[in-house]
Amino acid sequence: MDKYQLKARPVVIRRELLDHYSDLGLDEQDLVILLKLIYASETSNKQPSIELLQKGSTMQPRDITMVIQKFDTT
Repeated sequence: MDKYQLKARPVVIRRELLDHYSDLGLDEQDLVILLKLIYASETSNKQPSIELLQKGSTMQPRDITMVIQKFDTT
């Protein structure tokens, strides 16, 4: 762990989300993108790019777009 990682703001989420995300119709990939979107909304006024959401994941841009569309319809 380096200094940058220590200075990075943590993502704070409710325990209920971790325990019940499947009850909300989310899978693990959905949850990861949701956490990244939560972090982005807390740290910036801009919507993150697909490339930023893809960083550190194995998801393809198309898959990320599908997850975002899923959130828009629920």
